[in-house]
Parts: sequence; C-alpha cells; structure tokens
Amino acid sequence: MVDSESSYAQVTKINKEKKSSSFVAGEDSYRMVFELNEPRRYATRFNKVTRTLQIRVIPARAKEFNASSYYDTRFVKRVILHEDKSEVILDIQLKNFPIGWVVATQNKPWRIIVDFWKTEPEEKNLEADWNWQPDYIEGMSKEYQDDPLSTANMADSLTKTNSISNNVKESNVITQVISGKNDKELNKKESFPKETVLNEKSQKNRNSENPTENLNQKESSSKKYGIPEIYGRLEKAIPMPEGRADQLKIQMGNAFGGKDEVQIGEKLAEEFYKSGHEDQALTIFRRLIALSERAFKSNPKYIWYAGESAYLTKNFSLANDYFRSLLLNYPGSSYSELAKIRLVDMDELGNSKTKGFGKTGFQNAQIYSEMALSEKAQSIVKIAATLRVLNGVIDENPDAAKTYQQNLDICVADSSVPFDLMKNCAYDRIRAFIEKENINVADAAVQQFKKLAPNDNRGAALEQIIFQRAKDLLKKTAQTKQWEDWIAFEKKARPSLIQFTFADGNALFTRAEAFEAVGENLKAAQLYSAFWQASQDQKKKNEAAALAARLLYQSNKPSEAESLLRRIELDSKRKTEGLTDRSISSLRELSVAPYRNKIALRLLLDEMKLGRYVERDLPTLAEWSQRLRGSPEAEPLYGKILSYPAKSLDETQTVETSIMQYAEDLRDSGRFANSGDMFLAVANLAQGTHRAEAAYKAGVVYARAGLFDKAKTAWLLAANDTNDKRFSSLASERLDRLSK
Repeated sequence: MVDSESSYAQVTKINKEKKSSSFVAGEDSYRMVFELNEPRRYATRFNKVTRTLQIRVIPARAKEFNASSYYDTRFVKRVILHEDKSEVILDIQLKNFPIGWVVATQNKPWRIIVDFWKTEPEEKNLEADWNWQPDYIEGMSKEYQDDPLSTANMADSLTKTNSISNNVKESNVITQVISGKNDKELNKKESFPKETVLNEKSQKNRNSENPTENLNQKESSSKKYGIPEIYGRLEKAIPMPEGRADQLKIQMGNAFGGKDEVQIGEKLAEEFYKSGHEDQALTIFRRLIALSERAFKSNPKYIWYAGESAYLTKNFSLANDYFRSLLLNYPGSSYSELAKIRLVDMDELGNSKTKGFGKTGFQNAQIYSEMALSEKAQSIVKIAATLRVLNGVIDENPDAAKTYQQNLDICVADSSVPFDLMKNCAYDRIRAFIEKENINVADAAVQQFKKLAPNDNRGAALEQIIFQRAKDLLKKTAQTKQWEDWIAFEKKARPSLIQFTFADGNALFTRAEAFEAVGENLKAAQLYSAFWQASQDQKKKNEAAALAARLLYQSNKPSEAESLLRRIELDSKRKTEGLTDRSISSLRELSVAPYRNKIALRLLLDEMKLGRYVERDLPTLAEWSQRLRGSPEAEPLYGKILSYPAKSLDETQTVETSIMQYAEDLRDSGRFANSGDMFLAVANLAQGTHRAEAAYKAGVVYARAGLFDKAKTAWLLAANDTNDKRFSSLASERLDRLSK
C-alpha cells in the first residue's frame, strides 16, 4: 500500500520539526551595514501593514547605499531605494514571520547598522503555502494521475507495440563544449562578468580536434524535438568520435540474444545517451526493459537515462513512467532530485499557457523557486530551477535575479553545465546588471555573450540597451555639465558605441564641449568640425566653426583655424541671422593679442555695424583702432572710445592717446574741421594730461580750415592751462598774432 501523503512532503515536515525543536530565539540574526563616512541625520519608521522598515537619511545619495543590493533573503524580502534631491529613503520589506530589529550607528568610519533577528520559531506550513497534493510524486497534473506501479509495469507491453514506430534515424547531434578560464586568467579580464569569458586557446584546440563541432552549433536535442532551451539536457553531451555510432550498432547487434545482452546493452545505451543520441539510447533501453525489467530497475542511473531520453525526445508519457518509478524505488538517490524537476518540467511544458516559452505558471514557479533556493539540492537542479523561475521575468524585472545570483554565478563558471543552460545563465546574469553596472563593463559582457551565442537574437537586444544607456548618459551630461563622466566613458568605449553621435549633430556638439571642458583641444576641435558637416543649423554651424578655430589657435594650428573662419565669413545667411554669443566670444578672443586674426575682427565689426554687438572693453577698442588706423572701419571705434566713461587715470590716458592719434590722422588726410573737433574733445577731458597740447593743435587745424572763431576759442583754452607752459605760451603767441 502506498500512503496517500507524499513521502517528499513527509520528509520536509520532519526536517521542519527538527529545526523548530532546536530553535533559540535571538540566535539566528543578520546585520546590514551602510558606511557613510560622515555623520548624517536619519529617521526610522515601520509600516506594519506592509512589514516595511523605512530609513530616511539626509543628506545622502543612492549610490552610497549600494550595499543594499545584497541582503539575506531569510529575513529580507526586498529592498527599494528612493532618492529625492539630497535625501534617500531606504525601504526594507521583512519576511512574514516574527522578526526583531534595531537601527544604530558606529564611528570610525561613521555608519548606519541595522540588525535583524528571529524572535520565535518560524512556523511555516509547506502544505498550506504550496498546496502540496497527496500524489505529488506520481505526477504534477491530471495528465499523470495513473498509479505509478501499474504504469511502470506497462513498459514491457509498450515496448512490444511501439518499438518499431519509435525507431528513428541516427542523430548526429553534437553539443558544443564550453570550458572556463582558470581564476588567474579570469582576473586579468574586466571585473564583470568574469565567468563568461571563454578560454580561447582551449576553444581553438577543441575546434581543431573536432571541426564539425563548431559548424553553427548543430541543433541540440531540445531544439530537435521543440523543447525550449532552458528545459533541455541537464548533463553535457560528449561528442562521439566519427564512426563510433556505427561501431556501437554492430556491437549491439552482436550482443542480441547472448547472455550478456543486458549488460552490454546498458553500456551502449549509456554511451548513446551521453553523446546526445537520446533516440537511439531510448530504443535500447526499451528493449532491455522488455528483456528483464528487474535487472533494468536495479540501477537508478539507467532508469534516469531512460527517463531523460524519453523526455528529451518528447515522449512525456513514457518519461513520466520512468521518473515515477525512479522516485518510488530510489527516493533518496541523487537521481530522484533530477526526476522531481523533470516531473514539474513536463507539467509546465504540457499544461501551461506558454508551454515553456514564456513566464512559468505561478504554482510551478513557486516549486522551482524552492528548488533553486534549497541548500541540499544538486547544483544543476538549482541552476535549471533558477532559469525556469526567471524565464520571461528577467526582462521585465532584472532585480528578480538578485535572489538567485549565486546559482547564476556558479552556472557560468561550471564547465560541466550544458551549453544551452550556461548560455541562458549568462544572459540572465548580464540582463540583471546591464542597466546598473558601468556601461563599458556591461558592454564587454554583452560582446562576450554575442561571441558565445552569435545566433541568439537576445544579444542584439542587450546591445540596444547599451546603446540607449550611452545616449542617455550623453543627454544627462549635456544637462548637468559633468563632462568628466562622459569623458571617462568615451575613452574606454568601443568605437561603435559612440557611432550614433555622427548622425546626431547635437550629440557631436555635446561631445566636443566635453573634450573642450577637460582641456583636450584638438579632439574638441575635430568634433566641432565634424558637427559642421553633420548639422543643418547654419547659425550653430558658425558657432562650432568659431569655437574650433579658437581651439586650433590654442593648439598652434593657425592655418586650419583660418579655414574655419573663412567658412563663417563666406556664409550668406550670417548677416541676416547673426552670430551666437559663444561665437562672438570666440571671435573676440581671436581678434586681440596674441592671435590678432583679421577675419575674426572683420566678423565682429560686421556685427557692430548691424547693431547686434557692442564692444565695451576699452583696451580691446584701443587695440582694434590701432590695427585699423587710417581705414574707414576705425572711425566707429574712435567714437566708442571717445564716449567711454573713463574713471581711472589709466583709462583716461588710453582715451586721450587714441583720440589724439585719430585727430592727427584726420589732419593728415585734410579733414581739418573733424580733426579740430577731436583735438578739442581731448582738451576737454577732465583728467587729461595733454589738454593744452590738444587745445593748441585744435586751434591750428581750425585756422587752416578758416574757422578762426573756433581756433580762437581753442587757443584761449590752451593759453589758460598753466600746467603745460610750452603749449600755453604758443597759444598766447597765436592769439597775439590773431589780434593784430
């Protein structure tokens, strides 16, 4: 008689009772530590409804609480960080059993400490939580509700009726063998993810030994029979040497009818199974059962091989019989754990909506989760269960992988894990950190995944996430002006990661600003020049050209700078649309010492004529007027200088020198009246040091122009200035002559 309650549930209940009887309140505890270095203000609050401990810290940044990414799932269900300006709120949701907690601080370094401990035994009822059915061992769905003993006894009759129909052609399935680097080699690579790096040398050797192995990775059993990858083999297939399959068939044919037929058949079936020829292995196993069911059932290994072969060839009904028989006859063997996960797999593949190609059903997901987190389960069972729990979930909620991070780490580092499982572990692992880890580190992991699985479309999706992160970083940099963040990224980035900027003018401009900010002038100038080619905004293009010209001058490349300035000067829209403030600033810098660029000066004078720009710096006006002395372009500058509100003695002397120079130029060109006006203006400067001289010269040019009244007035002004006796006496002599 078989007890109606599952033996598995009974064992679990006994273990729970043992743990409960030895429990001591306060002994089992966990500590979270957040090192903040400097004292902060903090407050705590506990929400009884959601069982959430909230810690509010001011001032703080979310990145200071990176330690919250890892926590003890025995006590903590989830941790959520909220950052608002200079404030961080840490939500720690506790598990649903009595837990005590205390929040404290320590110095040297200053840190916040949160201690958790169990206050009483955890009373968890598996039967209530998981709704275990009495016939759990016998099957996971209505499809497998038959009595296990009777169905196992049907194997002989099934063999006789179906052996011919189930014989299939030989399969040359070869699964690629993946081997990881040793620890020293791994540490030479980037920090994340080390385990996904392949041993290239061993890979080359393996390819040379078996050239057929790397031909686009021949289909695995799961692909051949339409089983989702993560539900495929739990053991790595070892490629069979060429011609070995034919040898095995001959050996099996010779052994048929002999006294050692069963022993030889088991070994041959095992070799077929291990090499990935599950269909042929299953054919032999079914024959062996027909010959001697007792001998076949004496070894749990062969029952597992037979069941797995049936499962992988999608003969779920027969696989169900083998797995149930294995659980009933060898409940404590290592193969029983494998059989249990396969029973759940068949239920999921046969009865769920997604058939294994999407999210796992809720009830089965709970079972898989318990298997994945079990401390006693085999590593491969925990890995397989983890993949099933995360299937269809990891893309929507990457944080879901935190709970199973250890299993994923083991999976990608363990060379015994089948390729399909290892590949999916690598994907889940990368997907979990791709949006949080350093962009270049995440990109390196994605490129490794694409190299590992070039035909997996998910690699392109991961790459798109990296591209989007690069774009978002550039936009954020443009807003915050934290140029160092972008420069640190770009210097280590793959060239294709920043390729998008050449199709986006604004992105190119931002990159140029970043390199300019950190002092890399040549790189910035190159990017500004590239912007000129990519952008359609003429005003912005002129700005980029002006900025690039300034940087090229600073880098001692004047000829290239001149070329860019000529582009601005030749622009037909410039006089109507004008130049930006940054363009004006760059041109102004180029127009004065030490560069003194003529094109830059002409561009600024055009802006001044059109009333879009006013130069208010006296030394700059004086330098420009000196360079343009004698030309019509200088006259507006002298007007600006004369109207400048000089306050200091130095400023007055600058105005005086410039206007005297202008007056002399007017005199030399025969414009005596205008020259007299300029000399007289200098004579009227309040703090001028050449007032008498200017007044005397004003009288002279007025007299030459026949303006004797103005000349007399100017000489009177000079004669009354006793600070300059020379020109004062000369003016007096002129007045005497004029009166005679």
